[in-house]
Amino acid sequence: AVINAADLRANNSTYSYNIMEQFVTHPFIAPYLEGGKVEEYSAHLVCEGGIRSVPRLSGDGYMIAGDSASLGFSNGLVIQGMNYAITSGIAAAEAAIEAKSKGNFSAASLHSYDEKLASNYVLEDMKNFKGIEGVTWSSLMHKAVPRIAEKVFFDMFYETGQPKRHLSEILLESAAGSGMSKSQLILEAYRA
Repeated sequence: AVINAADLRANNSTYSYNIMEQFVTHPFIAPYLEGGKVEEYSAHLVCEGGIRSVPRLSGDGYMIAGDSASLGFSNGLVIQGMNYAITSGIAAAEAAIEAKSKGNFSAASLHSYDEKLASNYVLEDMKNFKGIEGVTWSSLMHKAVPRIAEKVFFDMFYETGQPKRHLSEILLESAAGSGMSKSQLILEAYRA
């Protein structure tokens, strides 16, 4: 489950373990878990500030990697962070080995860590998805797109014994029933 921390904070009585418990005891889910044994579950805060929240990554005697460096990406549907933690950890290890071989752990020496991150995909991803939280937590992504997709797929694949309408007709009708006006849909899509 992906939950916005601000929503948890606004509701002082909701905790992550309550949310998981409500999920596993839900009448639609519980039958699939019947007889199963919970080994563990946990919650983890994921940074969402994107490239704007990434601090200075190295300095005299230090390098910051993974979650500590805000190297994470959450779009409300998918969380990426382990891959960034591993990649930044490898880059930090390589920079540390180089610094140790020179006997120099100064900011200038450890800056090679920043260069390594700049030359791999981690910071590029962070830059490419700058501001994505405004899109992924929007009404477009959490309300309109699911409604449109549901209607499009239903109309395309539900068998009625009658000829199916042209895809453009289905799309237009689905967009009209999305709960957002055409101008809102266009504006939100443009922001994406």
